Amino acid sequence: DINGDLDVDGHTNLDNVSIAGVTTFSGSNVNITGELKIENTSPVIRLVDTDQNPDYWIQNHNGGFRIYDTTNAADRFTIHSDGHVDIFGNLDCLSGIDVTGNATVSGDLDVDGHTNLDNLSIAGFTTITQDLNVDGHTNLDNVSVAGVSTFSDNVIIAEQKELRLEPSGAFKLYRGAGG
Repeated sequence: DINGDLDVDGHTNLDNVSIAGVTTFSGSNVNITGELKIENTSPVIRLVDTDQNPDYWIQNHNGGFRIYDTTNAADRFTIHSDGHVDIFGNLDCLSGIDVTGNATVSGDLDVDGHTNLDNLSIAGFTTITQDLNVDGHTNLDNVSVAGVSTFSDNVIIAEQKELRLEPSGAFKLYRGAGG
């Protein structure tokens, strides 16, 4: 039983040490052989850079893994207990990204370079700033063309419809019923 300070100089091998309270290590390294186990209702490892910011916590927060920026009071990365991952801020995937399953994009999708889209459904307004080449049948309900249009086959005007050359509409081709 020791009731005062214990000062040990040199190597000391302790088989079973239980420390209640704060322990300070004043060296450059703490070496652990085996496992480091931190038990608490919200265990945390604090990473404090003494000459730069930000500083971080690595934490088991409500059953999820969390990296928290303590300097800016902001979550940076979280793996929730249900397995989904939240990344706060910009994610740079320098070697590409593979998505298996559906992808939901709630902002703009900016694609530079060639893109193959096997099955594309667009709801809303679409602007095409270069050539559009369509092979096969295409049903377009309302098309406005600015510039030259070239047809390599017949232009068919449905029955009871007309083709007008604007702006005055003075020249019209009309197909009446039955012919």
